[in-house]
Amino acid sequence: MTKINWLVAPKNLSFSKNYVYVWAIDLEQTNYATLKLRDLLSSDELSRADRFYFEHDRRYFTVARAALRTLLGNCLGQDPRTIHFSYAKNGKPFLENTSLRFNLSHSKNLALCAITYERELGVDIEYLRIMNDGDQIASRFFSPRESAIFCSLPEEEKQLAFFRCWTRKEAYIKAIGDGLYYGLDNFDVTFRSDEEVKLIKVLSDPKEASRWSLVELTPADNFIGAVIVEVVGGSKGSEWDLYCWQYE
Repeated sequence: MTKINWLVAPKNLSFSKNYVYVWAIDLEQTNYATLKLRDLLSSDELSRADRFYFEHDRRYFTVARAALRTLLGNCLGQDPRTIHFSYAKNGKPFLENTSLRFNLSHSKNLALCAITYERELGVDIEYLRIMNDGDQIASRFFSPRESAIFCSLPEEEKQLAFFRCWTRKEAYIKAIGDGLYYGLDNFDVTFRSDEEVKLIKVLSDPKEASRWSLVELTPADNFIGAVIVEVVGGSKGSEWDLYCWQYE
C-alpha cells in the first residue's frame, strides 16, 4: 500500500524499514541562500561543485547535496556538516555503520531524495521534453521487448512513455549500484499507461524482479520520476508505505 502526499513533512517523522520517504527539492535558490548552503558541504563536494562550467549547475549541485546532508542529519540526529560519505567502487555514496539507505537524483531545477532503513532503493527524475530521437535511443538502449513496444506507440504517447521507461530503468540500476556499468537492455520494465508499474524481469536472474517494488512519481508539472524499493523479509517485506514530501 502506498500513500502519496507532496506536503511539507512533519518534524517528528519516524524512520524505519516500513517507511520510505521521498522529498522533492527545489534547486532554484538565491545566490545568498546557495552561498550559505556551501557551508554544509565537504571540501571534495565543494571541489566537485566548482568544476561545473555553468553557474546554475554549480548552484543546483550545491543545493541538492546540502539538502541531502540536512535530511540525513535529521534522520541520524547529527550535524549535517559532520556526515562522511563513503563510496562504492562504482561511485555510489553510502554511510558506514548504519542501516540507513538513501538515493538522490535531479533533473533541471528539481531533485528527489529517497530515504529508508534496511532496504536498498533507487530514485530517478526527469524533466519531460521532446525527444525527436526517442525511437533511436529506445532501439539502442532499451530491451528488445521495450523497444518494440515503444516504437509501436502512437506519436502523442511516446514522450511520456519514453520517460516512464527511462526513469524506471535508471531507478533500478541506481538501486543495485551498478550505474553505467549495467546495461539498460538487461532487464524489462513496464511503461504503458495501461500496465501495472513494475520490474518485469532481469535476464541474468529469473528471481530478481520479485525482489523489488516499483512506484511512479509525479513531483511537479512536466516532471516524472520513479522509486524502486527492495522487498525484504519474505511476504511481510512487501508491506511498506511510501510518503512523498516537499522539502523546505
